[in-house]
Amino acid sequence: MGIMGWIMIFACVGLMFLGGIFILTKFVLLVALGVILFGIAVFLLFGLTYVQEQERRGVEFFGEYFMTLKPGLQWLLPGAMKVRATISVWEQEIPLFHDEPASLDLKDGTVIPEGAKVFVKLRDPDKPYKVDEEDESERPESGVYRAIYETPDWREFIEDRIENALRSYLNAFTIDDVLVAAKGGFNLADHRPDVGLPNNELDAIEKDLSAWGFDLLRITITDFELPKEIVKARDAVQVRQRDAEAAHWLAEQRAEETGGAVIQMFCKMTGMSRADVEKDLQESPEDFVKKYQSFWEKSWDTIYRRMGIDGKAYFDARTQNPLLDLITLWKRMPEGRDEKRKEGKKGEKKEDREED
Repeated sequence: MGIMGWIMIFACVGLMFLGGIFILTKFVLLVALGVILFGIAVFLLFGLTYVQEQERRGVEFFGEYFMTLKPGLQWLLPGAMKVRATISVWEQEIPLFHDEPASLDLKDGTVIPEGAKVFVKLRDPDKPYKVDEEDESERPESGVYRAIYETPDWREFIEDRIENALRSYLNAFTIDDVLVAAKGGFNLADHRPDVGLPNNELDAIEKDLSAWGFDLLRITITDFELPKEIVKARDAVQVRQRDAEAAHWLAEQRAEETGGAVIQMFCKMTGMSRADVEKDLQESPEDFVKKYQSFWEKSWDTIYRRMGIDGKAYFDARTQNPLLDLITLWKRMPEGRDEKRKEGKKGEKKEDREED
């Protein structure tokens, strides 16, 4: 084999080597390109996020507020953009007085509010606004921005603001006042007179909440729980009131039994109506006495005995004038006390035991 043959062999081998290198390089480049494209796709996918219709999200770009994400599919630059907070645009409730101590001091005692809540709603989540339109130095901001950056915790701020207002307001009421109001639905955010908090206080609260990105809707208290010692004291008072009412009713009944029997007898004997007799007794008792003096003198013993039998009279008001005795008895009967009768019964029982 001559020199030319060897040259041809080396040339073929070189060409084959160069072809292999080219093919390998192309493959490596394609693999590298595929890896890069896959990394970009993953990077883009990690930045995708979606926002619910009832939500708004505050987004920061390297720690600074950048934008508010609205409902739908959104994309954030991973590593550079971050969601600072998600806030609902629906009505939200914040419990009140759920931490100890939860009692409220009123004029005549202490109560524990139950079901106390404040209802708020995010104000203008997509549109900047001013709290004070006349303040030219104020920068318009949306409700989302204010809720995130105007307070460290908007829930805690609103809770403290409303609780302080309620403590100051309810301090001027009695226990009965707040119990009655709670039964009627205690909405303290009502601007109508004598219904909710004073209008000037409500205006101040609404302004503060607006600066924090929210509108005030309602402040409600469903009921008030009384401490055990107050419940016991009020029960005792109610028992005494019921006893007093019962005693008054019993006295009225006895008066009706006694005086009513007498008046009915008089009506039977004279043909007068009961209304006319009672009217004459009230308007002109002296004329009534003069007019029917002889009649009463003749029938007094019968009437008095009947009063003792039917009316169970327990007040002896006899004087020299029988008719005046009757009028006095008839007028005084409702003022009687049940204790006297009880004492009488006890005395009778005691005598009966002694006789036995």
